[in-house]
This record gives sequence, C-alpha cells and structure tokens, in this order.
Amino acid sequence: MPDQTQSATRTRLRSGQTMHLYARADTRFVVTKGQARFAEAPLWLCDQFLRQSIRVRDGECYVVQSTGWILVEAPDGAEIICNRSGHPGLHASG
Repeated sequence: MPDQTQSATRTRLRSGQTMHLYARADTRFVVTKGQARFAEAPLWLCDQFLRQSIRVRDGECYVVQSTGWILVEAPDGAEIICNRSGHPGLHASG
C-alpha cells in the first residue's frame, strides 16, 4: 500500500541562496513569493548530458518528475511550500 502520509514545509531562500534536496516523484513545490529555478538530476540522452531547469514564479507550482536529487535556486529570494511524502533530506547553502 502506498504511503499516504504527506507533510508540508515552508522554506525561505535569501537572494542567491540554493537548496539541494532528495525528493520523490510527484512532490509539489509552490512558490508563494518571488521566483525560483528547479533542476532535477541530469540525464543521459543518447551520448549527451542533459540538464534542464524550470523557472517558477509567484503563485506557480512545480512537480518533481523523477525521484532523486534536485536543486532549487532563488536568484532574488523566494518563499516556497513543499508538499511531499516521506522524509527527504534538506540542505540549504548560500
């Protein structure tokens, strides 16, 4: 039976701060102030290394596609709510 436990965490990132975290697929991030860039672990596509990042603005949502490590960047600062299952590790730097 799937884990039905969810927790929500509100995080504030200062201008230029980054956060690395391990998240399950379908984890949802909502930016409630400012904007943030989300980048999941890079992928191999044929013989190329592919890394995509998505910019999410105030009021928008980002949903993690694949379980693994992601990077969240806040160039000008941001407030983010994370709705997730389980207990991923968080590490903010900046």
